[in-house]
Amino acid sequence: MKKTQMTLAMASGIRQEHWSRMETGRLPVNVKALSVMAKLGADVHYILTGDRRLGSGAVLTDEELGLLKLFHSVRDAGGLATIADDDGGKLNSPP
Repeated sequence: MKKTQMTLAMASGIRQEHWSRMETGRLPVNVKALSVMAKLGADVHYILTGDRRLGSGAVLTDEELGLLKLFHSVRDAGGLATIADDDGGKLNSPP
């Protein structure tokens, strides 16, 4: 989420040291912290279970997660248009 422990701890009303202990597993994550993280866009299901889910609730496989990470890295580098140009139109055509 690119937020510091201090920022998240302050938003949750707890000390940064407490936040650090939650991150390292020395303390359980409290509901207030989860609520703040959800409002900031965190995947709370992943935080609690370690499983990434789609909006439909489907669990992503490791392979799917890898492809999604690759897609985001290419998109963030501005290369998505290049991929679309090089795929013979498959990327933009309906399945």
